[in-house]
Amino acid sequence: MDQHPDSSAWTVAGSEGASEARLREEAPFSSPEFWFEVNAELIVYGRTEPNARVTVGGRPIPLRPDGSFRFQFSLPDGEYEMPVVAVNARNDDGRAALLEFSRHSEYTGVVGPHPQDPALNPPPVG
Repeated sequence: MDQHPDSSAWTVAGSEGASEARLREEAPFSSPEFWFEVNAELIVYGRTEPNARVTVGGRPIPLRPDGSFRFQFSLPDGEYEMPVVAVNARNDDGRAALLEFSRHSEYTGVVGPHPQDPALNPPPVG
């Protein structure tokens, strides 16, 4: 019977709210047919007045009839700053938020990127 890594093959360490998991070097790998793909996406969402204008990272975002919005990005490794801006219909008032994100991936074993929707773009680089 083949042995497969299970939770006992993983070490988990935490630091300042972050945790990381690494496969122990002695963990058995017995199936060359086994594969693993992983990727990440980012969803920015919110709401404002239905007749306002919203941009995320400088891109105009369509609003739903209730003023809510949702925008999805691919999230490759890197550092990102994303301004989210809303301006009222009269163009005389507005609000903004600067969102900062980072992704730093480490892999153990052969890990491929899971295909993403080609329509998704990464956020602006900070």
